Amino acid sequence: GGVHVTDVTNASRTLLMNLHTMAWDDKILSSIGIPAEVLPEIRSSAEVYGNAKGGILDGVPVASALGDQQAALFGQTCFAEGEA
Repeated sequence: GGVHVTDVTNASRTLLMNLHTMAWDDKILSSIGIPAEVLPEIRSSAEVYGNAKGGILDGVPVASALGDQQAALFGQTCFAEGEA
């Protein structure tokens, strides 16, 4: 097996992540019966999560998961507050 991770942009869209702690919200999870152990680890959007295994992509770094709308801000060159 590989790593079981997601980034903060995708985790926040589930509405299960506490925006202040950047971690899964235990109160919400317990109220709807989701065990935290089944959820991926929340990591930064800008890091290497691991490497591909097997085939032609063996060893290629897997990095920078990002939600599509959040990524679109960079595609539209919105880098500073007020540009979107």
